Amino acid sequence: MRNWRRAVRIWKAPDPRMNFGWLGRYQKMAANAAQGAVLMRILIISDVHANPWVLQAVERDAGSFDHVIFAGDSVNYGPVPHEVIRWLRKHQAIGVRGNHDYAIAYGANPRVSPAKERLARAMCDWTRRQLEEAAIAWLTNLPVTLTWEYCECDRKPM
Repeated sequence: MRNWRRAVRIWKAPDPRMNFGWLGRYQKMAANAAQGAVLMRILIISDVHANPWVLQAVERDAGSFDHVIFAGDSVNYGPVPHEVIRWLRKHQAIGVRGNHDYAIAYGANPRVSPAKERLARAMCDWTRRQLEEAAIAWLTNLPVTLTWEYCECDRKPM
């Protein structure tokens, strides 16, 4: 559990005085923030692997956030896959399907290194037995790729 910090990144707007080229849009957001506009906090997580205690620690350390972006692998290896899926659904996480999510959703090979293959396959079978149909359906419906755009028209224009 000591490596949970690698699983989270909280987006913060860059300093508007710096030239980031392609980040010009975010420079404008930072400039608006300096003028009193409200910044959005996005929690980005991945590779939770059925460990709800990691999510609790991340949530506690991150404080408040507006959105959760999930980069895959919510299940397999860990002991409580349904709790992780429940947390992601509760926070309306916007996310993609990782190789372990795919393996659980479709009963497929998790495509891991040969050293982990026996464990990953055994855990896939166990994990599928732990999940309800609704959780498996949620995993099945996760997209493989994702483009996310966010706009609130009542905020100050950028």
